[in-house]
Amino acid sequence: MLRRNSSKLAPLLIVVLSLAAAAATFVLPNAPTVENALAAHFRTAAAIVLSGFFIGGAILLLRGLRGFKTGLRVAYTLIAIGVLMLSVMFLQLPALGLYDLWQSDWVNSGGVILPFGIGSTLMYIGVRKFAKLLDVRTILRSWPFVIITTAIFTIIMYIAALNLVQYEVTERYEGIDTYIAIIGALGYSALVTGLLARKITNAIGEYYRPAMRWLEVTLLGIGISGLHETFSSFFVNNGFGYVDWGWYLWPFIVTGAIAVVAGYKFRQLIDQADVTSPITATTITDEDYIESITRVSRLASRPQDIDTILDDFRFVTAKLITTKQLSAEDHKRLLNVYRRLEEYLTTKDSLRDLTKEEIRQQATPAFRKLLR
Repeated sequence: MLRRNSSKLAPLLIVVLSLAAAAATFVLPNAPTVENALAAHFRTAAAIVLSGFFIGGAILLLRGLRGFKTGLRVAYTLIAIGVLMLSVMFLQLPALGLYDLWQSDWVNSGGVILPFGIGSTLMYIGVRKFAKLLDVRTILRSWPFVIITTAIFTIIMYIAALNLVQYEVTERYEGIDTYIAIIGALGYSALVTGLLARKITNAIGEYYRPAMRWLEVTLLGIGISGLHETFSSFFVNNGFGYVDWGWYLWPFIVTGAIAVVAGYKFRQLIDQADVTSPITATTITDEDYIESITRVSRLASRPQDIDTILDDFRFVTAKLITTKQLSAEDHKRLLNVYRRLEEYLTTKDSLRDLTKEEIRQQATPAFRKLLR
């Protein structure tokens, strides 16, 4: 119970610590060359908040890996490390903004966005591996498709940047065309990752779908945030209020908050399996059979794998339309369906090897008593 309560408090703790760390940055000194010290502090605070959110979300993802098979653990670890790399990129902003390092070799060489590139790649590899585990077949899993379309998008953004930037490209903004092309490519690839995650959400079993939906939105949000950075760079840059005060970071902040929820929802998959409720019922009804099998069937990560197992379940429940009550033979057939589901979930599921105890927690108390 203590572990479950601490898990519930984790998102709140992440938010509080992120805001506290952001507030603390206001005591840091600025370089004399910084034109607007207060704006630099606000931008720094925004970067710390979103970094804290992404770090917290990644940690929650990693802490929820217990009980899953190696394939999924590897996939989620790659995704979490990718999210951590994204936070690394934004953790550079305090030094760049407060100490006016925008013209440094690190920035001019493009190294500042290298963590986003690494993170975007790792997230795609992780989600692609996840899709492969569930045999989700889509062109979005194709490396040639992703590489070619990303290259095309990069070229389009570069040409657009050469012609459509809405401010004078002085020495201060030299290289903005390359920056727009690269950050656009990374935003596009992150968006592709999110769309692939959406395919997984639609294919995965009901038990996992809510958690997967939050991860999908997180990844789509990262892609949209990257593209927002790309297209806003056509109109504003350092020296513009929208950038100097950190307003351009708002999509990443929102996405970071979603990442915290995604990590929490994923962790809940394990916490829910750890809950043990007492067996108090004494009389079993037809509803206990039906409800228990329905709940347990939702644990399958690939619903199509148990489709034939559920044929007898559908046959028996269809009879209720006319008979209104199940016979002893029907009960026997449903119990056999449950046994087959239990065997599948403990030995053959794509994502987890559930224990019998974890599976039986999904059944009603009366049905669990029957299984003893």
